[in-house]
Amino acid sequence: MGVDFPGALDGVEVHEEGVVYGTPFGPSAPFTTASVGGIEFLYVPFHGITQEIRNVEPDSAGERLFYVLMKAGVTKIIGTALCGSTNSLLDPTDVVIPDGFVDYTTKRPQSLTRSLKRKGVEVESTMYRLHEVFFAREIGACYAALELVSNYGEGLVSREWSGHDAFGDFLDRWSPPAAEAILHALRNMDVEDDSCGCSRYRWRTIIE
Repeated sequence: MGVDFPGALDGVEVHEEGVVYGTPFGPSAPFTTASVGGIEFLYVPFHGITQEIRNVEPDSAGERLFYVLMKAGVTKIIGTALCGSTNSLLDPTDVVIPDGFVDYTTKRPQSLTRSLKRKGVEVESTMYRLHEVFFAREIGACYAALELVSNYGEGLVSREWSGHDAFGDFLDRWSPPAAEAILHALRNMDVEDDSCGCSRYRWRTIIE
């Protein structure tokens, strides 16, 4: 994000920055531990991807990130991401909150379970493919994403459209309201609410 999240936001107490956790896949990306309104949370930028930690097999950023979240007992996850627009009504810098998911990825790890097995950790089998949504299901956590439209799909607009023009005020327009929206969600989140059933519908595929 273009703002110093979460430390620059009102009401946030940062406990520690640059916290690296050990995992079976190698050290994690640096986390920030913080709290707002009495709710403690972990923050890691860019899905845990760094120059040293990539999001492809083996030992991907996703594997390391969700192993940390599992061990920390995280029950609610809020993610941010970029997406392309295939709808002429959605323009770059518009925001979408998806309520469904289709996975077309092929080069990411297939599941946290399979990845743990490679490390010699005994787990049950699974056949599901990986995305953060699937990782969240495996650890029994709720998952929501705030997605920014970053570009038009090929052929959706005229060739005269300029990506440079669309991104001219990208960070200024996107980062502050996105950060405030996430902070609002954190302040109003009931971490004990399990009425959605995510923990009960968990894919029992990884170590307790």
